[in-house]
Amino acid sequence: YEAFNRAALEKHEYWKGWTIQVPGGTPEHNIIIPRFTTLLTNLLDDLETDCTVFGSDQQIFISESRIVYPDIAVVVGDWQVDHYDRLRNPFLVVEV
Repeated sequence: YEAFNRAALEKHEYWKGWTIQVPGGTPEHNIIIPRFTTLLTNLLDDLETDCTVFGSDQQIFISESRIVYPDIAVVVGDWQVDHYDRLRNPFLVVEV
């Protein structure tokens, strides 16, 4: 999966042995995501939390059978990635 996904022009998620192309967003989707990301980032900054907000280009390792590109992900504390640069310790994963 990882070699295929890195060579592909489009993003792909992995689910239980299947490789699934991630569709492009609608105009409404592309309005909601940056607004929600900004709102979430500002809220976490105002609360002075040790959180990092990631966008949709960050691949997330959920399990051996689930690897995704969510719209937004949040990590509390230090973020950890594997040798494929997949985020391994998300606290929150958001899909719109």
